[in-house]
Amino acid sequence: MNVLNLYPFVRMIKYLLVEQDDQIIVIADYNCAYHTDLVKKYASSFSRILGGGQISFDLERKLVIFWGTSDSLDKEANHKLAITKCSEDLKNHLKDVFSKIDSELPAWKGRLDYKEFKFVDEEAANLL
Repeated sequence: MNVLNLYPFVRMIKYLLVEQDDQIIVIADYNCAYHTDLVKKYASSFSRILGGGQISFDLERKLVIFWGTSDSLDKEANHKLAITKCSEDLKNHLKDVFSKIDSELPAWKGRLDYKEFKFVDEEAANLL
């Protein structure tokens, strides 16, 4: 199961693509400012790091963008694989996050619908 903790909602978070019990999962947590923080916090959750990157949220274009690399780990994640592995879990998580935003930030009420968001890598985002 992917580990996703994005609330309170932030525009960019670090993520790791890791191997856990012969499965590939994504770990992302807004409490972790650096990839090394993710490693320290979740080290018992995985056996091997495949790479790291960032997840950005473009609210205007309704995009969730997987991009970049982890300088501290010197490994770039396969962003297309990360999207494949966590898009369903992330979509469900965004539903919960957007619901909280609706209730706590009246100016955003009804403006964010998780169903409208596309999950893309940086290359695809630049083409849109």
